[in-house]
Amino acid sequence: MKWLLRLLALLLGAIVVAVVAMKLLIDPNDFKPQITQQVEQATGRKLDIGGDIGLSLLPLGLTLSQVELANAEGFDDPYFARIEALTVKVQLLPLLRKELAVDALSLRGFALNLQVKADGRNNWEDLSRGEPVADADATASAGAEQTPAASSSLAALAVNGIDIADATVQFNDQQNGQLIRLDKFNLATGSIRFDQAFELDFSASATHAQQAQRLAAEIRLRSRVTLAQSLQQFALDGVQLTLRANVPGMLPEPVDLALQANSRIDLAQQLVSVSDARIEVFGLPLQLQANIENWQQGLHISGTLRADDIKPRELAQRLAVELPSMQSAQALTQAALDITFDLQNKQLQLKPLGMSLDASKLKGSVAVNLDTTAVRYQLSLDRINVNDYLPPPADTDTPPAVQPVAASAAEQDLPVPFDLLAGLNIDGRFEIGSLQLMAYRIEQLSLNARARNGVIELDPLTLNVLDGSIRASSVIDTRRRTLQVVQRLQADKLQIASIVNPIVAALIPDQKIDVRGTGDLYAELRTSGLRISTLQQQLDGKAGFAFDDIIVNGLDSEYLARGVIADYLQSKKIAVKPDWRGSYRPKNVTAFDVVKADFDIRKGVARTDNLLLDSKRIEVTGKGNIDLPRQTLDLYTVTDLTPRQLKTTAEKLLDEPLPVRVYGPWAAPQVDVDTAPMQALLANQAKAKVKARVKARTDKKIETKKQQLRDKARDKLKNLLR
Repeated sequence: MKWLLRLLALLLGAIVVAVVAMKLLIDPNDFKPQITQQVEQATGRKLDIGGDIGLSLLPLGLTLSQVELANAEGFDDPYFARIEALTVKVQLLPLLRKELAVDALSLRGFALNLQVKADGRNNWEDLSRGEPVADADATASAGAEQTPAASSSLAALAVNGIDIADATVQFNDQQNGQLIRLDKFNLATGSIRFDQAFELDFSASATHAQQAQRLAAEIRLRSRVTLAQSLQQFALDGVQLTLRANVPGMLPEPVDLALQANSRIDLAQQLVSVSDARIEVFGLPLQLQANIENWQQGLHISGTLRADDIKPRELAQRLAVELPSMQSAQALTQAALDITFDLQNKQLQLKPLGMSLDASKLKGSVAVNLDTTAVRYQLSLDRINVNDYLPPPADTDTPPAVQPVAASAAEQDLPVPFDLLAGLNIDGRFEIGSLQLMAYRIEQLSLNARARNGVIELDPLTLNVLDGSIRASSVIDTRRRTLQVVQRLQADKLQIASIVNPIVAALIPDQKIDVRGTGDLYAELRTSGLRISTLQQQLDGKAGFAFDDIIVNGLDSEYLARGVIADYLQSKKIAVKPDWRGSYRPKNVTAFDVVKADFDIRKGVARTDNLLLDSKRIEVTGKGNIDLPRQTLDLYTVTDLTPRQLKTTAEKLLDEPLPVRVYGPWAAPQVDVDTAPMQALLANQAKAKVKARVKARTDKKIETKKQQLRDKARDKLKNLLR
């Protein structure tokens, strides 16, 4: 800091003159008033020299003790800087040759107190008033053109060692509510010569407090330092930095950081390079190469960061993070990263970027504009098994599959992250070669995403799944302070088993039914709102499916229909042969030529009037509603079965269409059979029987009457012939 150098130069200059001129004649302590007066005139601060001033000629030496510089006006602490003891011994003759030979430089009990008031005023600004400020460009240009010899005023440097002990630096920032302290600040060096390496050993205790958070750290730095004669180049070899930090309330145990590296610093070229850096923190072994350049005109940081052996589970344990149970014991056991980074003009680029987690590998590039937060990326993940990271299933013998589970009211009423979506500025492509999720294997997933000025486009999303393909797109518009969403989906030739079978199992739990086949799905949807529930309630559009050549294994439709009819007839006290119901044939196969439905969606309710399942012996038609906000359904279906024979009443009932209503929550739907057609058929049969009996009796009476008339006519004829 320039004001500190001015202060020391002023003190040393005044004292050196006093030493040379008056060492033998005058006590230097007699000049304390003049020294303090000159400091006060230069800084506006009171200087107090409580101890004696000691001078020597051979070597030229100065000792000071109990020196205190007052704080700025309006600040609470009584002093700005304080020195318990300072000893400097310089050889006189080398100074005449512009050579600096220091026998001893010792500083004890130095304390510096920096403060910032709540209104932004600080206690060091007044010390630098009146200093000329050089133009940054001119200074940089002059520094670049200056030769090493011209930039140094010293022909040689010889310092037998620097010893700073028990120093304290405090920064009290009341504006931001933080307090930073360096205590036990110790610095020791070996003999310092130009272009010769010397040992440096630094240690300190650091604390940082802000609001309720407090961080404490112990720091130790050792290195071999080489100083060029130009005072513009420095080399630090064999850097060893150790740090132990405590963060109560955040980390359960102290954090240890160890750094080994080499570094080169060139002030004239504005370049700092770090090579062969090895960093270990939280048990993570990191390797770093970095360059820091051009910090005056435009900071440029570049380099590589690599870690080959990251143990995520061990890291979580060190951070006191309790991981949930997972299906795979190998999940989160191994990770690595390899990143090349470049930061310039507030543009951060990670290219190439490589990361791995267990058996998954991610590669690509990411670019971030730190001003606009714009993100551009190209990322590719080779494979991932999501099941490895999911909780273990309750029944490990049952493969995971999608179940019709209803969302809770709280989940439905969650707000959408509007501000986050509205502020997105992204453009990129993300690919996954292979993804396993529950029972589904997804291949060649690709998503292009663009978001800017409040409009998000996900177009296209493509993937191969269930031996078919899906192509989808979404547009999310936030410019009207609400989400307006338009979605399209087209799925072709999907194998429907893993989609349909869980739904069938929920509807018919007592039979093991397996559905096989392929089908197509489509959807064109639009909605708006700021909550999940509102998005469901405002959903409009159309959707549908069409499946061909569907094979249903284990569905004995005739057995089910016979059971419904037999139960009904028995309830009406109508005898049914014991063997008429038959037995369930689990190997029975039903082939449907067509399974399809189209839905018209209005305000979250999807209605269909053309549900059709068609096969040679059974046809199911239906219509009804599926209410998405309420998570309910109400479908009315009619099953028309063609029996093999029509002899009995039961078999005739089997030939009648069988209405079935499926309704209620879709997570637990109810299935009811409409018996009205059977009642009508039985009533018609009863009427027919009554009519038949009446007709039979009538016919019998008529026949009897006719016979009587014939008998009478025969008798009359006989009488006439006598």
